[in-house]
Amino acid sequence: MRKNSFTLLEILIVIGIIAILAALTVGGIQFAGDKSDEAKTRAVMKEFEMALEKYKKDKGTYPIVAAGEINLGNDKWKTFKAGKYLGGDNSGLIVDGYGNPLYYCYPGTKNKGKYDLWSKGPDDKHGSDGDIDNRGAEGSDDICNWRQ
Repeated sequence: MRKNSFTLLEILIVIGIIAILAALTVGGIQFAGDKSDEAKTRAVMKEFEMALEKYKKDKGTYPIVAAGEINLGNDKWKTFKAGKYLGGDNSGLIVDGYGNPLYYCYPGTKNKGKYDLWSKGPDDKHGSDGDIDNRGAEGSDDICNWRQ
């Protein structure tokens, strides 16, 4: 005769089901967070691209800067900053959704006839090997304006 209680096997099955559901939930949250960071990076890049277009309309060319971080506190960006092309506090680095600086190069070497604008992506390194010359290399997680 059986009493109204759970067997050890039934309890283990329920715990297993809960563990599977928890793993799926955590994985989904992580995926959503990754997509959110990427979307924020693309939005920051789009805002900066609009500012670059305003600058070009006023000056006739994009800011001529060798490949490097976009740091509006740097003298290389003095003219761009003085024109008030971006709103808000523009005294430092322009950062992506991962908290890392965006990078810019004009004239572009990857985006011929225009400028290169990119983020190192979630792994925080250029290309797949960390070399700035390999930025946006195939197979890397870099987010680039020439590969959208």
